[in-house]
Amino acid sequence: MSKNISYYTYGSSNVELSVNDDGLFIKTPDWQLSSGIPGIILTDDATSAPRPIHPSSFEISNMQKSSFAGPGIEYTFGWNSQEGLDISWHITAHERLPIVLLGATVKNTSEQQLRLAEMGLLSSKNSYLNCQGNPYDWMLSTVGASKRSGNLAEKMLSNNEQIIRLWKGFNMPIPTPLSQRPFDTDGDWRCFKDYVTLYKDSGNIGFTVAATGSPRAWTSFRCHTGNPEQLQFEATAEMSDIILEPGQSRNAQEIALVILPYHEALPLIMRWQAATHGCRTARKTPSGWCSWYSVGPDVDAETVLKVTKTFKKEEQRIKPDFIQIDDGFQQTVGNWKCNEKFQVGWKPVISTIQQTGALPGIWLAPLAVHKNTAIFHSHPDWFQRSADGSLARQASNWGPTSYWLDPSHPEVKKFLRELLIEFKELGFKYFKIDFNTIDDKTRFYDSSKTSLEVYRELYQLYREVVGEDSYLLACAGFNRGVFGYADAVRTGPDSCSHWKAAHDCTISRCLETVGSSTHANRILFTCDPDVTYLRSTGSLSEDEWRTWHNYVGTLGGLTAISDLIDKPESHENLRMLEILMPPAPETGLSLNGGTDIKHRWLGYLSQRSWGKAAVVTGYNPADTSCSMKLGIKKTGLPESTSYLIWSFWNETVEIVNNSLIHFEEVAPHASNLVRITPIPQEVTEPFLAGSNLHISCGSAEIADFCFTTNTIQLKLTDAGARSGALFIYCSDRLTLGETVGLEARKPCPVSQNIYRLEITNRQYGEKQSINLLCSK
Repeated sequence: MSKNISYYTYGSSNVELSVNDDGLFIKTPDWQLSSGIPGIILTDDATSAPRPIHPSSFEISNMQKSSFAGPGIEYTFGWNSQEGLDISWHITAHERLPIVLLGATVKNTSEQQLRLAEMGLLSSKNSYLNCQGNPYDWMLSTVGASKRSGNLAEKMLSNNEQIIRLWKGFNMPIPTPLSQRPFDTDGDWRCFKDYVTLYKDSGNIGFTVAATGSPRAWTSFRCHTGNPEQLQFEATAEMSDIILEPGQSRNAQEIALVILPYHEALPLIMRWQAATHGCRTARKTPSGWCSWYSVGPDVDAETVLKVTKTFKKEEQRIKPDFIQIDDGFQQTVGNWKCNEKFQVGWKPVISTIQQTGALPGIWLAPLAVHKNTAIFHSHPDWFQRSADGSLARQASNWGPTSYWLDPSHPEVKKFLRELLIEFKELGFKYFKIDFNTIDDKTRFYDSSKTSLEVYRELYQLYREVVGEDSYLLACAGFNRGVFGYADAVRTGPDSCSHWKAAHDCTISRCLETVGSSTHANRILFTCDPDVTYLRSTGSLSEDEWRTWHNYVGTLGGLTAISDLIDKPESHENLRMLEILMPPAPETGLSLNGGTDIKHRWLGYLSQRSWGKAAVVTGYNPADTSCSMKLGIKKTGLPESTSYLIWSFWNETVEIVNNSLIHFEEVAPHASNLVRITPIPQEVTEPFLAGSNLHISCGSAEIADFCFTTNTIQLKLTDAGARSGALFIYCSDRLTLGETVGLEARKPCPVSQNIYRLEITNRQYGEKQSINLLCSK
């Protein structure tokens, strides 16, 4: 017998939730989910074989429940299994918004230990998802881009095939045996970790599902697209083969199904996770330098000292927040003493960095241990191992072969703590933690912990040791394991200086991955897109370099370069760093993220007491030229009859009398960066049209723009380049008045009502202002 749980109306759509003996049903005009039921998978300890358990009937109860999304009613469906399990399935229907929470609890009522592999929140036994309309219009994706993203009709390689291709591209062996599960061998299965989004109509129709409750386990969202008219869909909490003792209970990871447009669902999810997992956003968003992309593993003390001394020499132009030494200084992973390239020791290097005012930074991969180290041979029990006792995973990044410590082992925790204490006591205050490899197949020393719990305890240890006065960057991808502990997270692959390559460490791949993570920036952590460059380099064309520079600047995340700025070819391009420092005060969002896996459009709304404007960059990912269009409404700007569009790189001005950004014939891989300002029907006062002092086009470097009777007073911040130009819309004639803390030339008209005001010699640490006089 069917039981209606809730009924919602949002926009022009209705959402109905109901439950009967076949499970959960969600019905909307555009998609329906039917027969969603829970399930448990145990692992047979003798054979390591999975044992699925599904319910046959339910006992139903309900109670009031409140969550981050507001009040609701929680319905609990319980049953007992023959294996000695009491299982409860929890469905919460919220009162105010079309949001459904799913959770589960399992209790071992038997007299023996059980190994808990998975807790299914929507089991794939008979759960189906039907989407109305053309399957090419529906985009299945995630947060933290995945190669499984694409429209529902798209045919893909299997997960295993993509793994093989990935490691072949790196010219490295596959680090772990390939899974034989159908999710990994069948290309019609698309699996996503912790987040899945399914949208059409530019992200206006569809839903997002994500792990939102207290952090307990990774979640897997799996969708079989072999029949686009009847998709198989499941949501599972990965319980890592933990041991469930007799009488013990465990909760699954709670998830939220949010039936809201993408631009509403994603911010809600990120704030929700910040509340349940913790967040670290109070610190200043930094910019700086890292050694990896210029010298790689050949880094030495001499290189770092030359770069650092150049920063000191140019301190009136550029002030880095950190100078970070990357992989290559150590004897080998697992033996973190300096090698022969740092014979001078750490003291002179750290002291020289400190003299610039920057944090001394260090790269570490604490879990990695090479097989030639004493640790590997003397402590075999310290390492991650699979159910059969074999080493869970290997790596050949530092020559054959390295393995991974089990961070749940108490002696490993002691080793990690001592390692970080040593580097902190040396004077390092910026820690880049890389290769956070915790294999999902590991049978941990602490068999009561899921993989996510082990991960979070590891980062809790890191944070405790480095302290609140240090900056912690996790090279971990978009990862709930670091929420609340890491100040910044590398959300994409290495930004190597290639547009495309056989491997994933390319600019095109970074654009996709970083774009999918923008809604988390400065809500959960600071997004680190990885380094940009001061000029086209490697195999990057000028257009490709500029696209990435635009994206990094508009993102408003951690900003870094790796160029050897003491070299003449880099030094002459220092202005390209000036325009990024400090990072933009606003954060760019992927403006069509729900249905655009390339994340072509990135932008933000800048709101000041003296006016509103949007800063937008759009790039062409194709190998042929194309025109690009975006509705200005996507930027959040108010409706207007006309808009002024100013271009950052070519300093052109265009006035459009419609609500559309239109870039004509954008070259392959190229981009545009514009500032968009609404023009009132009756323009009575001047306004800022643009600025090339900072890539934020005025958001970072302009403190105030005040118009009084016949006078414009401009106040500037310390942000941006020491020289450049402001662009001002004024229907009257402008002349130069008094300047403070800088030099300026008389305003020069460049088009109707637009003046260019050239500025030089801006003084760091001093008040900077300009008075302009307006006359008929």
